[in-house]
Amino acid sequence: MTHIRLREWGVEFRERGFQCSNLKIVIPNDDQDEIEEEEEVALSIDKLSANWTSYRQPIIDVEFSDTKINIKLEEIVKLRKPRSNWHRLKKSGFPPAFSDSKQPKSTPKTGAIRLRQIRCNDVCSVALSMTIFGRSISSTDLGLPDISIPGELITDVWTLAVAEYGEGEESVEASDALEALSRIFLKLLLDELEALVIGDRGPLVDAFLGALKSALETALSRIDGHVSDVEQTVEAVLAEYSESRH
Repeated sequence: MTHIRLREWGVEFRERGFQCSNLKIVIPNDDQDEIEEEEEVALSIDKLSANWTSYRQPIIDVEFSDTKINIKLEEIVKLRKPRSNWHRLKKSGFPPAFSDSKQPKSTPKTGAIRLRQIRCNDVCSVALSMTIFGRSISSTDLGLPDISIPGELITDVWTLAVAEYGEGEESVEASDALEALSRIFLKLLLDELEALVIGDRGPLVDAFLGALKSALETALSRIDGHVSDVEQTVEAVLAEYSESRH
């Protein structure tokens, strides 16, 4: 069962704040649940803090630093459409639902959690690996660097998206925010991956990069299946950003 592990944490009830350090989202090994060395860390954040405006209708600002994401492809030889450890995370119920999915989007939600500001400090590092013929191979084993996405880039894209969304709305409902953030991350990761795909790097490296690109595109297409207003805005902002880079 997926769980969250923290080294230190604290809540300031009057100031409406939360801080923690060494946050990890862990996917335990089915056979070795109690052995930490056998657990798979999908996401780690060195420091995370959050503040909210009220308890009745919370609008949350989040800040985090030194973020590391691990993307591990399952056995790519057996799968036509590669899947990753993040698919297993979703099947285990992470992230949790913030609202009733059966409730129409147009229905007002009293007390719904909303996300206003996201500040990503330092660099978001993405480590890549895959399983082939039962053997785990990392990108570094193949001579490829981890992908680094500047934190200020994630912050800026999110800020622009929120500023343009909803004609002056300063925050986004949590369920929309998670999908929008997923879109931002996948788009930025695919953009960085394009640079690695260029060139002849050998059959094993090509298979690795091709499987990873396919898995990310599949994940993005699943978000495309139910695009909300905020996601359309994120799409427009990312398109402008991509044009400005080239």
